[in-house]
Amino acid sequence: MREIASFQEPVRHRKLSLCLLDVKEIEVPHFQRDLSETLKERLKTAIEKLGFLVPIIVVQREGKFYVIDGQHRFFALRELGVDEILAIVVGEELYHYFLELNTEKPPNVKEKSKQAYRLYMELFKENDSQLEEDLIDYFEKPEYITLGFTIEEFEPKFSASFYESFVSKIDKFLRLPLSSAVEERRNRA
Repeated sequence: MREIASFQEPVRHRKLSLCLLDVKEIEVPHFQRDLSETLKERLKTAIEKLGFLVPIIVVQREGKFYVIDGQHRFFALRELGVDEILAIVVGEELYHYFLELNTEKPPNVKEKSKQAYRLYMELFKENDSQLEEDLIDYFEKPEYITLGFTIEEFEPKFSASFYESFVSKIDKFLRLPLSSAVEERRNRA
């Protein structure tokens, strides 16, 4: 990692660093959405034409840098053979907030549900005694968790968008520790 500049962002006044990172230092959290080959290829073309203008956003955690915004840009650059990537390094407290940053290609209901499931299981592994309702800030809607369980554990071709409206009327965040909430989510799925 080579820091180019440090600065304070103007809204929350967090200290951030603009850095050049070796591609080998960067990883994508497993709970990120599935890679879109089409978007990656379009980004490769744009980068070749215009250059790399928008840094990725990463969190340093456990000695590694994890992409929380810009995984498609990261993979496009890697395939273009770039050795160093311009990145903004943010605090580790933002690691689980990646869903708020998906703006290049807003995910559809199925993608959001798969991401919600993956993040949910990550949080479950980290601390299964935390209450599900305390994780509300990490998830846009509770139905994405249930739909994610359905897709990831039972039926990969499940039409989440078809059922979203119905599930949203009956689903809510649970007042259960994740150790119990996981089973309840499976039952709902």
